[in-house]
Amino acid sequence: MISEITHPSMTLYRGWKEEGNYVWSPFVTKIEFRLRFAGIAYITDVGSVTTAPKGKIPYIEISQGDRLGDSTLIIKHLVEKGYVEDINTKLSPQNRAYDLALRALLEEKLYFYHVGTLKYFS
Repeated sequence: MISEITHPSMTLYRGWKEEGNYVWSPFVTKIEFRLRFAGIAYITDVGSVTTAPKGKIPYIEISQGDRLGDSTLIIKHLVEKGYVEDINTKLSPQNRAYDLALRALLEEKLYFYHVGTLKYFS
């Protein structure tokens, strides 16, 4: 059971230090959503793409050492360790494929349109 697992200390490097402030990145939002709903305490820090494991933000550091990058890989690691639930366990294989396709569309295609519109409204 997820609630019985002791959670390690985590730092989420999200490009914005102040807690409670919204970060426009959907990748940061995805990780923060999963951590909050799992009840995992974490701290935030700015981070740097030069020190990030995959060269991009967000990334996390778990228990002062292990750094993980890429929001999908971070969540996969947290699920494997039992820190967060796999929210797709009850989906049929067909619905898992739909989920994967939708995430690919949102994260690999539409994300760049989102970023492009920010410069017009900033």
